[in-house]
Amino acid sequence: MISGSVRDRHLPALAGLFLIFVLSGCEPSGTSDVVTGADGKARVGPAVETETVQRAVAPGDRTLVLKGFRGSILLESTESTTADLEFIKRGLGGDKGEARESLNGIRVTEEGTSSEYTFSVEAADETRSAADLRGRIPSGVKLRVEHAAGPVSMIGVKGPIRVEHQHGEVDIRDAASSVTVEIRNGDVTVEFDRLPTDATVNLSTANGDLLMAVPPDASLQMEAETSAGDIFVRGLVFDPQRFAPLRAGARYVAQRGAGDVSATLRTENGSIVIRDAPGVLPDGATPADTAAADTTGAPSDTAQVDTSSRAQLGVFGPPPRDTGDTDAAMPPPDSLDPATKAPDLDGDADADETEQTPPDTVEADTTDV
Repeated sequence: MISGSVRDRHLPALAGLFLIFVLSGCEPSGTSDVVTGADGKARVGPAVETETVQRAVAPGDRTLVLKGFRGSILLESTESTTADLEFIKRGLGGDKGEARESLNGIRVTEEGTSSEYTFSVEAADETRSAADLRGRIPSGVKLRVEHAAGPVSMIGVKGPIRVEHQHGEVDIRDAASSVTVEIRNGDVTVEFDRLPTDATVNLSTANGDLLMAVPPDASLQMEAETSAGDIFVRGLVFDPQRFAPLRAGARYVAQRGAGDVSATLRTENGSIVIRDAPGVLPDGATPADTAAADTTGAPSDTAQVDTSSRAQLGVFGPPPRDTGDTDAAMPPPDSLDPATKAPDLDGDADADETEQTPPDTVEADTTDV
């Protein structure tokens, strides 16, 4: 059992980032004031029309699947057995008529089988449309997110998580089961509240930094690799461990404890941070029990570096060619954490219209909105 309230320590960051999200939520992700009309002509805009669609389902043992073309996803766990979701549809246009036409082309559909329950978002004109998702889902639900563009944030989801994403950061806090994240562009942050021995962790991005934070009792078999960047280990001790420079990047293989959990982290362009989960201590422990010297170690010219279990490793990887300073290769770890945005779960007045459907407890036919 982990002492202390894990959720409480995230609330200040959540509140601040949620304000930013609200202020920036007036236009679809990745758009500007220049819009393209249905005839292909670029013009100044935008006018925005919005509509909120509410959905609810009791997934039970089924996997909850969320598919969307673009927009932000913000999820928080609940002890309820029902997932309560809000889809905020937004249509963009040079005037209100065009915006309404774009809005009418967005559909939210749902379909259930014996193994999965899927919510999908589609649009007739994706260049002038977006849909944000906010909601609460059962804490232990199995979750799969298939997303095109926009930030994905969740907190307190304890079941297995899989995110397949194209563009946008992924931020997962207080995880407690297997996590797989595969994205093309964006940073990935995953913080574990606990890490059971039967879990697996796979984090990969083509362009972006990776950060994984684990509790101090985590038993890991670690493999981390970057083609262009550095590898940082902070607040954790691994033994045995090996390090090899790879041109502009590095590869790090290490074990912690019995090595029960397999963790693989890969990025093509970016750095990797592996650290202890902030503020999480074993029962009976005090901050002094886990204090470690703040040291930074640079590898030698050999292809492999073996260090003892007593060594605290600060940074792996070749120093930046312009400064020669290993600490300058990456900002401090706190600055790498894309703070989690707090879901707007009260159904505030962003939307012009709201539609509701009752929870589905077994299976539902496809519904178009």
